[in-house]
Amino acid sequence: MDTTQAKRRVSLWLLAAILVTVALLAVGGVFAYYLVREELPTLPMAEETEPAFAYSIYGVDEPRGLALSPDGKRLYVTERGGERYVRVFDPQGNLLMNLFPPDSTFRQPTYVAVNPWGHVFVNDLALEGLSIYSPEGEFLGLLNPMGDDADRLERFFTEAAKRGAKLAVAPEGIIEGYLVWEALAWPKLREELVAIAQPLDGPWVRRFKKLAKQLKMCLVFGMAELRGRKDVYNTAVFIDQRGRLCGTYSKATNALKGNIWNFNRCGKEINRVLGVRYDTSRNFPDRYYS
Repeated sequence: MDTTQAKRRVSLWLLAAILVTVALLAVGGVFAYYLVREELPTLPMAEETEPAFAYSIYGVDEPRGLALSPDGKRLYVTERGGERYVRVFDPQGNLLMNLFPPDSTFRQPTYVAVNPWGHVFVNDLALEGLSIYSPEGEFLGLLNPMGDDADRLERFFTEAAKRGAKLAVAPEGIIEGYLVWEALAWPKLREELVAIAQPLDGPWVRRFKKLAKQLKMCLVFGMAELRGRKDVYNTAVFIDQRGRLCGTYSKATNALKGNIWNFNRCGKEINRVLGVRYDTSRNFPDRYYS
């Protein structure tokens, strides 16, 4: 009995010694930290003065996107109007250069960003991709992972068929990108857009007639239809599940006043059998629902 009690006392003393040692180490560690610690750097404080106008930078037509180089020596500004360049300025507002993809008569730079190494990335709606430039302003290429509009439309139709759709409808101007507004603002584009348009027996319609037959699905989509040499109509195409062109509807109403130019031409009559209308048609209900 005495031996058991003695062992118990030894165990208690050992436990107490361990606890005291741990406590001393903890206290010593705290004192050591405060003895050798370094002062934290002082956080920069904002100036007490309120922001004030410094100067203006001119020479940009409808500026849209802004980005600053990592060293703060270059300001990148995308413009919506004019030549639609990415203008590059120094901190004093002097124009250093203009960035734009080579051989691109039509472009629409929107947003711009610069990575930590100075490479410039520009989102271009017209080119449907990301234009990439070196820090020195050299064009490095266009990143377009989605392909062109016809490729993208075919993928969408194919995905709709996989989900059991029997009829797939795409919006107005889906293939050529509905560039009429840009062409109205930038007249030099009009001949180029006429060149984009295709007749109803052209590659676009032939491609989707084949696809409709393959998918056994009816397809409706908008396109710029070329008639003759210069007449272009805003046309909706209906292809049935057998790949037959069953009907078309050329936009018969216009949000603008008159036929501003041939790409903005209106159709002569309404196809009441096809049952397709465009956005501005809602402003003329008597023509469509009578």
